[in-house]
Amino acid sequence: MVMNYRKLGKTDLTLSEITFGPMRFETEEKNGKNALDQAIDLGVNTIHSSYEYKTIDLLGSCLKEHPKRHELNHIIKVSTPEFDQPKFDKQLFRKRIEDALRTLHTDRIDVVQHLQRGVSQKAVFHKEGNAKRITMFPEVLEEMLDIFDDMKKEGKVGYLASFPMTTEYGAVAINSKKFDALVGYYNAIETDFEQFFPALEEEKMGFIAIRPLLRGLLTDRRANRKDLPADDTFKGADWDDAYDLLSKINSFLQEMDMSLEAFAIKFCLADPRVTTLVMGLNNPTQVDVAVQQADGNYLDDEVVRQVINTINRHKKERKTWSPFNK
Repeated sequence: MVMNYRKLGKTDLTLSEITFGPMRFETEEKNGKNALDQAIDLGVNTIHSSYEYKTIDLLGSCLKEHPKRHELNHIIKVSTPEFDQPKFDKQLFRKRIEDALRTLHTDRIDVVQHLQRGVSQKAVFHKEGNAKRITMFPEVLEEMLDIFDDMKKEGKVGYLASFPMTTEYGAVAINSKKFDALVGYYNAIETDFEQFFPALEEEKMGFIAIRPLLRGLLTDRRANRKDLPADDTFKGADWDDAYDLLSKINSFLQEMDMSLEAFAIKFCLADPRVTTLVMGLNNPTQVDVAVQQADGNYLDDEVVRQVINTINRHKKERKTWSPFNK
């Protein structure tokens, strides 16, 4: 297995196509550490983390004595304003980064992924909450750039990415021309951010894709919903439309000799404007599967376009599952 790498927009960062996401990696039998070691051994050079993850301290302890820790790129998610907070907090922003530097045993955070909340948790994806966030954006951006530039001069941070959550906010972030990259949900079902790829290319911004397997839905063990245990989360009504959309993808799978996981990974990496996929890799087996599929042999552009058109058409006709149409 050979890892491939892509440059993040116009930055000097070269990231592995797979980014190690430790959000839920297992602690039993040292699976988390083994997964991280395996990923690094296979050429993964980028790690995504956040103070919000319960595994952040475990990640830090795994990195503390790792011989390659100074060769790794770090992407961290930082949120301010938090939920229901009216203003950007400079001190909190700096604290989150300083804490990450210590916890991750690194001298620099390569990419700070900023998430502006500022509304209630329920309102983030809704029209009224989204409008409020966009209204707050100019002031938040000005305050954030002030402290970010200071920390960049100190050598503690490298580049800034926006995690917009919604397409409306994403457009505003891109148009500001102040970010080096965009972070967004992107997979064979959540295709909404694909509309920004031409603009990102024009602005020479990178794109960091998160949840390429859609929280585990796009895996073979969850593909057949009827075989899931009765108490499985994916049995819930909230996932009805997602499985309906998955059925549309299955028609493409029938024509290809590959697993659903392989299809999902190769779908995302088929577009060169996608820099890296942040994947929650809980154990060495999952690392092997992800790296094996990131082999440079991806879906044809025509197939990708057919999938996106099929999904978009179905969403438009049914006004169906997507966090962006609430």
